[in-house]
Amino acid sequence: MFRRERRDFIEAAAVGGAVHETRKAHAEEAELAETQAQQAQAQAAQAQAATAAPAPAEGAEAKSAPSGDLTDEQVNELERVAKLKEEGILTDEEFAAEKKKILGL
Repeated sequence: MFRRERRDFIEAAAVGGAVHETRKAHAEEAELAETQAQQAQAQAAQAQAATAAPAPAEGAEAKSAPSGDLTDEQVNELERVAKLKEEGILTDEEFAAEKKKILGL
């Protein structure tokens, strides 16, 4: 009879251990899912912030990416006009007109 009780006790311990391991695995999975959700949310926020960044001004585009067809004189003139626009001396319309004149458009 003692052996039967001992075997029942061992079986109960084994079942209890299995239940404990299952619950532990579920808790770890839930924690991992929560961490992944937080990371995805952070990445989405970064992507949204990147798309919401202001576009560079026309003058900045002319300065940073001059075409291979532009002469040094044209680039210098575009930089000068862009600086005047940034300082508020030229309006957007005046800047656009000067830019067209410099580029020969």
